[in-house]
Amino acid sequence: MDDDLKVNQPSPHETNLKPEKSKPKITIVLLLSVIATNIGSAFVMGYNISIANEPQDQIKNFFQTSARTEFGSILKGSTLTVFWSSTNFFYCIGGATGALFGGYLGATLGRKNSLLLNNLFLIVSQLCGSYCVPLNVFEIYIFGKFMAGVNSGVGTTVGPMYINEISPIAYRGAFGSSFQLSCCLGIFVTEILGFPFLLGTTKLWPELFNILLFCGLLQVLMLLMCPESPKYFLTKEMNEDAKKALRKLRNSANVDVEMREMQEERELESLEPRVTLKELFFVPFYRRPLTVAIVAQISQQLTGVNAINYYCTSIFKDAGFSTTTSTYITAVTGLIQILGTVVAILLIEKAGRKILLIVGLSVMLAMLVSLTVFLYIKEHFASYFSVASIFIYLMFYCLAAGPIPWLITAELFSNGPRPTAVAFAGFVNWLSNSAVGLLFPVLKDAIGDSVFLVFAAIAVFCIAFIAIKAPETKGKSIDEIKALFVK
Repeated sequence: MDDDLKVNQPSPHETNLKPEKSKPKITIVLLLSVIATNIGSAFVMGYNISIANEPQDQIKNFFQTSARTEFGSILKGSTLTVFWSSTNFFYCIGGATGALFGGYLGATLGRKNSLLLNNLFLIVSQLCGSYCVPLNVFEIYIFGKFMAGVNSGVGTTVGPMYINEISPIAYRGAFGSSFQLSCCLGIFVTEILGFPFLLGTTKLWPELFNILLFCGLLQVLMLLMCPESPKYFLTKEMNEDAKKALRKLRNSANVDVEMREMQEERELESLEPRVTLKELFFVPFYRRPLTVAIVAQISQQLTGVNAINYYCTSIFKDAGFSTTTSTYITAVTGLIQILGTVVAILLIEKAGRKILLIVGLSVMLAMLVSLTVFLYIKEHFASYFSVASIFIYLMFYCLAAGPIPWLITAELFSNGPRPTAVAFAGFVNWLSNSAVGLLFPVLKDAIGDSVFLVFAAIAVFCIAFIAIKAPETKGKSIDEIKALFVK
């Protein structure tokens, strides 16, 4: 889920508002604010995405033990599969819920206060994960996953918004990309901690959730030293508070130029009325770019990435590797995603969004077919090709389908419809994620390794649609992009 995560990055034409001649410096307060946001939002989301990947056998055993105590019978076969897959389903439903009201929280309470409040959901999820075993109630674990999802949904909505608004124009791209990088880092760390000789044991796996408490506490302590977003203050017409916050972020008393730019941007935004979700669907002028945005989000989630993130350890075991070896290979997938994200940061402003997404999805499609073939061969040499297919798939996902859908969604809309469009795109993203989390284990039991061909078929549809219907947004103003949909 990686995902997560360029929701509020501005389009190129909006980031060219009379930039200052000298490149602004990166201050300690600015870095602290960005790091605090990433630790408690992006890192935590990545951590939650992969937290049950390594110790899944131990958690399934706990489900069976708990069910025997509660119902007098053991969960097994398809029943166990449904209950197990429901944990990721409820995580994603929580994410969709958090994404829907995260924007409201950010607008009413402020970006910083919303991030602080979001740690309440984190604490509840941590308590559920840590104490479900002593209480021997597996439903508590599932509820904790839902609350973790709410935390991730709010974090992926408010976090990028805060980072975008406090960053100087020259650094918005880099700081915005740091959110996705932190998510990948969270995936990698939880996969390392889940090793059998660390916390991936029958007795210690609940301790994985205590790391979340540490992340939340660290974010709170750091955010208390950080200012609120100056742009939030401007929306409340608190100009002096906005100037004080900006001075603290820039470590300079001379912020008049940037303040004037923010005020001008705010005045431009106020000229265009907000667009409702109903208008997005029923007004053709808005519906066309919304359809492109929805397909872009589907290309991110329904092409199989979280089937790999949630269940890659079991996939590697199906490929013929031992449990221990599969655990170590899973950790490497996290490293691959970090590397892919770093490369994406370097490429995303140089290559066109449309061509990069099509190329990335095409390679992912080829790797899904390749993975299916090698999983069916059942020979020892085929196991290594299965692993290589997953590694290449993840690399190109991070280059294209990971970051670009969010970037395109923000660039397709002007200020009026953008907040509603981005919020709905986030909802579609989490809903698609929930479908994968719930249905992948069930489909895999039903049709075996052919399940990856389902993702391949969806990738074919997305490639064709984007090639025919999606415009290239790189380097274009919003007026130029609008004109492309009028034709």
